[in-house]
Amino acid sequence: DGFPIIGYDYIVQPPAQPPVIGVKVAKCQNLACTQFSANSIDPDGLNPSILINTANSLPLIFYYQKSTRDLVVRQCTNSACSSLANPVALDPKAIPGGNVSPSRTISAAMGYDGNPVVVYYHNCVGLQCPGGATTNDLHFVKCTAPDCSTFLAPRTIGPTAGVSGVNNAMTVGIDGLPIITMTSGIPDSVIIKCTSSDCASVVQSTTSSLGGWQSIAIAPDGNPIAIHNESDDLRVVKCLDISCLTYVSAMPIVGDVESLGGVSLGIGVDGLPIIGYKSDSTSEVAILKCGSGHCLNWWTRR
Repeated sequence: DGFPIIGYDYIVQPPAQPPVIGVKVAKCQNLACTQFSANSIDPDGLNPSILINTANSLPLIFYYQKSTRDLVVRQCTNSACSSLANPVALDPKAIPGGNVSPSRTISAAMGYDGNPVVVYYHNCVGLQCPGGATTNDLHFVKCTAPDCSTFLAPRTIGPTAGVSGVNNAMTVGIDGLPIITMTSGIPDSVIIKCTSSDCASVVQSTTSSLGGWQSIAIAPDGNPIAIHNESDDLRVVKCLDISCLTYVSAMPIVGDVESLGGVSLGIGVDGLPIIGYKSDSTSEVAILKCGSGHCLNWWTRR
């Protein structure tokens, strides 16, 4: 119907009891979302990423299950997500010994072949891991069906030093291949370009900036643009090729950014970036509209 649909975490604080955190979906009933219906997806869920299954035009939602620590996907069977198919575990025990928290992001996108791709933080601690080795890295799953009922085995991509991939974002480039921005243990942010649809091969560049929450989109020139927050700053990286091997340096464009708040980037109908973030001083959502494709009055090519 062309109206927005939003997946989000919710928190209920019962008196004298631990908080209950789960996943809900809000289906807007008009473009401005002044009216909507909200449906619980899973009271055991966390960190949803939602997209539209192009085969049936219905929402598809990815999230962590806290009790099982699985990465799962569920197909909504109507547009409001008031009924759903059973969860499919894409990565059982994706965080077997780690901490499933709101900072562990999941990013899903629809591939040009009509099958989703998803990246997510994978955390394994000690004896619960293969070989007893602690891992903190980014995993990638390529679905082989539009509802992700079949999929290829998860693979590790990007840097594996330190804690990598806790915050991540992904989109699909004009060549039909995924491109990902992520935090790394280097500790700089890294942009990874898949050179195959299953991300079996990649190229990567380091943006020389310590990144927090991430978001990425494709600009009208066909090249990616990425944002992340660093301390109180919001920084922009404008890629100068589709793989982001050359880019405009990560420069701060605004301060007063909540370090624990998420960021979101889109491209307006005028072709210019528009950014949402949480203000540190007001604790409210703020919107920034860029006046140029680089979001800067001056920039340096690298």
